[in-house]
Amino acid sequence: MGSALCPPRPGRVEAARHRPQPMTATGARLRPAPDRIGRLAVVVAGLAAAAVLAIAWNAGVKGAGVAPDIVRGGAALLALLVVAGYAPARLLAPSELRVHLPLLVPLVGAMTAGLALSALGFVGVPLPISVAVLLAAGVAAALLVRVRLGPARPAQAELAAAGGRWLALAGPAYIALLLAAALMIPVLRDQLVSVPGTNPDAMLGAGTVELLRNAGPLDVRPDLPVDRMPVVWKSKYPIYYVLAGAGELSGLSTLELWAAAGAVLAGLTAIGFFLLARYALRAGPLAALLAMSFVAADRVLAHLALHPYHNQLWGTLALAPMLLFGLRFIDAPNRRDGVLTTLFLVIGLLAYPLMVLFPAAAFTAAWLRVRLERGAAPLPRPRLPRRRRGLWLVVAVAAFPAGLVLFAGALQKMVGAAGVLLGSGVPWGGDVTAYRWFSWLVGVEGPVGTVTGLTIVAFALLGLWRAPRNVAVPLGVTAVVSAAVATYLFFLRPFSEYFHFKVVAFLFPLLLVAAACWLADRAGPSGNSNLTRLAAAGATALIAAVLLVGLRNEIAANALQADRPTLELRAAAARILPPDASVRLDVANGRQLWAGYVLADHPVTAIAPINNTSYPYPPAGRRADFIVAERRLKPRGPWPDAAGPALYENKIFRLYRMRDDVPGRDAASQRFR
Repeated sequence: MGSALCPPRPGRVEAARHRPQPMTATGARLRPAPDRIGRLAVVVAGLAAAAVLAIAWNAGVKGAGVAPDIVRGGAALLALLVVAGYAPARLLAPSELRVHLPLLVPLVGAMTAGLALSALGFVGVPLPISVAVLLAAGVAAALLVRVRLGPARPAQAELAAAGGRWLALAGPAYIALLLAAALMIPVLRDQLVSVPGTNPDAMLGAGTVELLRNAGPLDVRPDLPVDRMPVVWKSKYPIYYVLAGAGELSGLSTLELWAAAGAVLAGLTAIGFFLLARYALRAGPLAALLAMSFVAADRVLAHLALHPYHNQLWGTLALAPMLLFGLRFIDAPNRRDGVLTTLFLVIGLLAYPLMVLFPAAAFTAAWLRVRLERGAAPLPRPRLPRRRRGLWLVVAVAAFPAGLVLFAGALQKMVGAAGVLLGSGVPWGGDVTAYRWFSWLVGVEGPVGTVTGLTIVAFALLGLWRAPRNVAVPLGVTAVVSAAVATYLFFLRPFSEYFHFKVVAFLFPLLLVAAACWLADRAGPSGNSNLTRLAAAGATALIAAVLLVGLRNEIAANALQADRPTLELRAAAARILPPDASVRLDVANGRQLWAGYVLADHPVTAIAPINNTSYPYPPAGRRADFIVAERRLKPRGPWPDAAGPALYENKIFRLYRMRDDVPGRDAASQRFR
């Protein structure tokens, strides 16, 4: 028999079925005692909580005064996803996954909520009404499904196979909660609920959410921080509509909601990889929890949430469920897996079209394997119930405007990505200026990180080798193809650091899951020698320790970009500046973006605006009514063109009135370029 942690692949290790099993003196097979597993789970859970507390203490957290706002934002987002996701998840969940239905519901809800709110927005429904309609429809659908299908209680055999409710539900929920708590450390340290990280995409993302909360998806609103949907984000309406809906539901501002939303999405991402390990790689309950723990401790996932790369975080959230249901569908076509695959594939590609490489490689390899082994098999033909065809027609018509815009935006990004790969387009730039390999991915620079990363790759290849063939082949091909693309970008495509990082960041969680499965198999009671089990347990502990160090390093290096001085500037401007007063921004780099964000009520200009990027920037000009100056640019002496001393100052900014004799015309505007 196979390991209780990670069953061996049928056919590859057939001899394992005939190995003598551990016996008692009476001849009964030994099985792990439930109380022993329970004690071990308590110890591991305590160690994990202690690790998060140690990271928090190391980062300088001294209190939890802002915790209520964090919980409020996260709970509002989860509530929106659960209400939107219960009915479709209950209808579509495969029978063997119903034991994990509470985990699957918010994952499905993230997809359906984004699509539904986008469709309503594009037909002119204001966001507050859209949220109310979504919640009402979700509750009504949940009640109808519950009445028609009854409670989704798994059979005792299914529950036992999943390890009971503690391993099937409580364990993954606990890991997701610990990850979310760890990602809140920068907010708790600064005691300010705001946007973390240094990636200026966060300003553009927060401004996009503000736009969707106050205007239609195609409107131009110069009075808002971002006056229109960025051209490069035309496919990303669903993911920002979800945040806008959660903001309406919670009553928090977009800046207050942002960090909690990232933490919730990261926790759901880890749950997705738990399901991938359990039902694609066929890991046992404990092995699947180990795989989820590796992903939760992964510096890459924390980086996406904290830096933040919100678009890529959504792509990573969709990746594991997309592969799980897609591979199930190709291996045994059925409508439920087909619909779930479509949902996660659509949102994943809309959120981050660059990830098309991964489903394309995996699904092509899986289809070719089935074709070679079984010949051509017809796919199920979608048919709508006759009584509901009119309803589906109405839905299709209502969704058409949004679908057209979203498809065009995704296609534009994919064409650009193909140009980067083929050398016919301009290499994409961003805030990534160095190639990132194993030591960065692990989070520990130097030989320790490199050796750990290479070890994870080796264990991952062994894990895929022992996985079921219908999963080993497509995931193995995906790993090889993505590694080849990353190597190609490194050696043959100059200035492709940004694209290279995206490829390896999508690949690394998949490698962690495969490595965890193999280590759990080696450490389990599957006929391995005591030395093998001890070595596997030691390797697992060492990898977990290095990953936690990397997570600590990522969190410790993170700060808030929409920080207290920036928000204080907004409050001071509201007190001091007259309505419609123009402001010159003598501010550099990313702070210029955030200064423009908090001064969106006023026309602004800048002597040196940040242009030649995808970010909105003010018109160039010298003259205005007031000046917002960044102190570090001129620590001492009078500020150029300022009339007298500062009217207001804090640690970062000063606010001056401009002299009346400054030459030139006032070119300030609320409409950015």
